[in-house]
Amino acid sequence: MQWKQATIIGLILFVLLTVQTGDVVQVQASHQANMADLLFTADSFPAGTGDGFVIDAAGLQMAETAVYQSPILQAPIPFNAVVPQWTAGLADTAELEVMIRTGTAAGQWQEWVSLHSHADWDLPDDGLFVGEMIGVPATDVTHQAIQFAIHRHPDGVETPVMVHDFRLTFIDSTVGPTIDEMIARQAALNQTNQEIEEGYQKPFVISRDVWCEEAACDYSNGLEYHPVTHLIVHHTLSDNNTVDWPAHLRAIWNYHTFGLGWGDIGYHYLIDPQGNIYEGHLGGDDVIGTHASSANTGSMGVALLGDFGAVTPTNPMLNATIELLTWKADQRDINVYESADTLPNIWWGLPNLMGHRDVNGGFGTECPGTAVHTLLPWLRDEVAGRLGLVSPHIYVDELSSSFIKSNTSWFTAENQCGHNLHGYYTLTKLDPGQSFHWGEWHLPVSNDGRYRLEAFIPYCNTGVWETAGANYKIHHGSSSTTVTINQLDHLGLWVNLGEYDLMAEDDNFIRLTNLTNTDEELGIWFDAVRLLPMGATAIATSPGHDTWLNQPTINFQWQISNPENVVKTELEVATTPDFASLIVSESWPTAVFEHSHTFSQSYADLYWRVRLTTGAGQSSSAPSLFHLDMAAPQSAVHSLNWHPAQNRYTLAWGGTDDASGIVSYNIEMRTAVDALWQPLFSNTSLTAAQFIPPHDGTFWFRSQAVDAAGNIEPLHEGDGDINSTQAISLSHDIMLPIVKSN
Repeated sequence: MQWKQATIIGLILFVLLTVQTGDVVQVQASHQANMADLLFTADSFPAGTGDGFVIDAAGLQMAETAVYQSPILQAPIPFNAVVPQWTAGLADTAELEVMIRTGTAAGQWQEWVSLHSHADWDLPDDGLFVGEMIGVPATDVTHQAIQFAIHRHPDGVETPVMVHDFRLTFIDSTVGPTIDEMIARQAALNQTNQEIEEGYQKPFVISRDVWCEEAACDYSNGLEYHPVTHLIVHHTLSDNNTVDWPAHLRAIWNYHTFGLGWGDIGYHYLIDPQGNIYEGHLGGDDVIGTHASSANTGSMGVALLGDFGAVTPTNPMLNATIELLTWKADQRDINVYESADTLPNIWWGLPNLMGHRDVNGGFGTECPGTAVHTLLPWLRDEVAGRLGLVSPHIYVDELSSSFIKSNTSWFTAENQCGHNLHGYYTLTKLDPGQSFHWGEWHLPVSNDGRYRLEAFIPYCNTGVWETAGANYKIHHGSSSTTVTINQLDHLGLWVNLGEYDLMAEDDNFIRLTNLTNTDEELGIWFDAVRLLPMGATAIATSPGHDTWLNQPTINFQWQISNPENVVKTELEVATTPDFASLIVSESWPTAVFEHSHTFSQSYADLYWRVRLTTGAGQSSSAPSLFHLDMAAPQSAVHSLNWHPAQNRYTLAWGGTDDASGIVSYNIEMRTAVDALWQPLFSNTSLTAAQFIPPHDGTFWFRSQAVDAAGNIEPLHEGDGDINSTQAISLSHDIMLPIVKSN
């Protein structure tokens, strides 16, 4: 998160009066609407129980081993979320554990929750620490009582630790729409404001207009924009218990906006365990959020609601995350397998799809939690798979059997840092007699040809700078070439080691040692390497993946890298993903980039790919799927009932489509007075409704269906499908939408 300004404490002023009565401390406070604080400073800490602590004019002083437990405290407002915050002078290796439990006015308590400071919300240089947000179970709605404890466990530091103040911020965000109400409202908005994007479709998102009803949710000043090039996954480090997720979302917005003084929620999107996606920071596409400090500009932050240090997200949450990341990756042409140095406020490279902890090399935060961070390689594969993206590279990971290393002591990057969550490093030596570390990547070359070789230099916090003189020795056939790389200049990036002609029968490998002629006792990385065949690769572009088409003539288009190397281009279209049942097979003796073909019938599924032949061998584009539906749907208004007591009709309609399926209907009406057909419903998914006649007389009705491929049923001529003289009179009512004709 962006470092908070010094005015956070003064953002909301609270007047606190502490009155101790028996075992319950009641605090009266003036506060803004649904947010209030309890603040204990210096010797105002309530007399508690425990051992190894002293309360004096400076605050709560804790010995090397100490436990302080507060009395039961009465919150200034009923609350469904609470966030602890404290300032303390800690020795380098000392750490405090804070425990909290909340309860009802009737004295029913939740279990104690153990927490530590939330690195995303801390100020690292001023001793301010912020804990996780604790939620109240949805069954209780709100709690009124709280108790906290502070533990200092043995840490080998004899110096006492001083807790100068302790603040509890209570939030009542229970007022607001339920998730069912939100979904219904958003569906209505989407139907009114239908916008079809090109490419991968944006998943269903509950917008701020639906869930954020506070006046402060709408503002116009301070919004800044920058094109998104990186995707960052977070977790909110909040309660995983059964909570009211919309209320919890509103609590986070309140705390980010007012408690931390950010003016808005930091993340662009948030996802709950049921897979519901909520729009976060105001501003839409490319708005700069406040979720990743120096990486805010140029990134999109997606936060999973909950704490995923050890708990794996639910399948609906993961699927929603993949859908959202896939949409943005497609929209902004982000290759999730690559790393780039395109963020304007960061000088090192970062993975295009990463966890929050990766921004600073695994230092300063555990976000998005180890359980989620472990899934990042899988997330990249899932996003790439939905976009039909296949990396053209051949990878050799330092954990694979193709990598061998010296039997010496190695350092491992902490906090899952490095390519695919791992990286080896050691320290450089200038004296050959002191250089004992080496590693070799043996390259899996299956086809003779020319290859570009690249090595990954991770950006990981190790406490030392990286070497300027890493000497990679490339063994290719009977020759060898040494390339010296300044690793410090390429942190977080793939660095080019050059192009080489490699033969499949040779033992091709890259060797790196910790011997340099530039520096000593600096870090040198032994992470993954990769090969790029310099023949040619094809990428299928049009028709797009998983799209419906309705015209018989389709223009296939694709891209080719290094087209000058192509000696044969093949286009294949099949009805099965294994391409065993080809219906189109065309070939050309050079590089070709498009071809039109006319189909004689509709197909539910068609798979297509482009195959290339070069001197380096054959390659194929990733298979792409599309659907062809050339037949219009059929529909009819098939029943009409008359309700004399209510003076209205009930209409029902439906239709069939054998391929893409009906997505909407247009329903029209005309009268004997006016022979022109008038629209009753346009682009609706409804199949029944009620109609109040504007006057006496006969009314005719007709339907028109539209399918997913865009085929539109021809309008029914003549008197349409049914008229009011054919209505069946009913004495009871049916609750359906009412249409009034003006």
